[in-house]
Amino acid sequence: MRMAVLRRICLFDNVILHQGRLSYLYSGRVPELPDIMTNWHHNLHLDLVPLAASDISSDMLSAEVQHFARATLTHRQWHLNYYHSIAESILDVYNLACMYFQLCNLHTRDDVVPIFLDKPGVAGWDARLGVTEGGWRQVLPAAAEALQCFYPKPALWVADPLLHDKNTISVVTRAATWSTSEHRKKAGARVAKVVVIKTAVAGVGPYNRKWPGPPETADRFRSVYQKVDTRLTTQYREGLLKCLGVQPAQFHPAGPYKVTIVNREYHAGRHIVNTQDIAREVNAMEQVSNCSVAQLEDLTFKQQMAVYAESQVVIMTHGAALGNVLFMSPGSVALFYNWLKIGGSPHTWVTDVIQDFALPVNFVGLSTEDRRFIYPQKEVLSISCRVQVSMCCAVLCSAVMKIFIHNNRWS
Repeated sequence: MRMAVLRRICLFDNVILHQGRLSYLYSGRVPELPDIMTNWHHNLHLDLVPLAASDISSDMLSAEVQHFARATLTHRQWHLNYYHSIAESILDVYNLACMYFQLCNLHTRDDVVPIFLDKPGVAGWDARLGVTEGGWRQVLPAAAEALQCFYPKPALWVADPLLHDKNTISVVTRAATWSTSEHRKKAGARVAKVVVIKTAVAGVGPYNRKWPGPPETADRFRSVYQKVDTRLTTQYREGLLKCLGVQPAQFHPAGPYKVTIVNREYHAGRHIVNTQDIAREVNAMEQVSNCSVAQLEDLTFKQQMAVYAESQVVIMTHGAALGNVLFMSPGSVALFYNWLKIGGSPHTWVTDVIQDFALPVNFVGLSTEDRRFIYPQKEVLSISCRVQVSMCCAVLCSAVMKIFIHNNRWS
């Protein structure tokens, strides 16, 4: 496939969304629309077809019309989970709106609507979670809240049920005019809404922030795409903190240290069985001011951000909550345990985030070669070391909170 297709970004005037189909409205000569990649990992391309103003169907003429000045057209990446939402899919929208609409601050985005090209109940884990409509609004309210920090209008999917409500807005585009009230009276029936977008931007682009995948895809991904500018990722991260009113705490590098163990619910897997024992041992260390255990499943987006922003050391197993490393304070420590092997390293998800966002966060990764137990919640972790304190937090990364598998044995 040509590099131009993989990296292409295009802006379109007069895009129509009706009954789950995107059309490019034109008059005069039939345009030749470019091939645009919208999801590299799954080789998905923009499905946009030319529609002559003279060929507008009676269904469209009788439909209620909603108008948006600007829209981003993107696919969510990988699975419908917190990490892939916060660190990838929402950043996609922000990147396109900032670079191509020049809308980069929190106060100029109310005329942008994110439109996702994948359909609820189809992409990633939506089906596993039983999602048939609503997407993030239904199972990931934190992701929906993060998106609305930047874009107050609710996001839409190409087949979103919101497109079938009865709000009516008259719209005039360069190519055609709808007089919705007259046509609605003639139709006498409720029909799918028409969404008219004055300007839409689509494409993965030359700058792409994703987990690049396993080794067989990671090298190729990195050969095609450059990292998103760190100035933009910093604006994105700081924008989320500002929107929710969360201020990362400031710490003295010599301590005492505030430590948080983030645990997962048992049924979700990767649950640390003896977190309370670990917390007691850590609390006994003279260099630690406090060690607590947090579970994030029932916390709001702001509360999750605050857990990480207010901790100097976070200990957790691999999981979607690693997206919260974005909100950790400069000089803090992220200590992650994972047993999954990806290209010889079990920690690429979090190390890539730290590198791609240029986060001033220290990282410690722990793993085990023992595979006799597949379920991580059966793995017992304990503290079995003395802390050697240094004035430098970087030394803290290699010396403090050294967690081992219990006696390096399974029982």
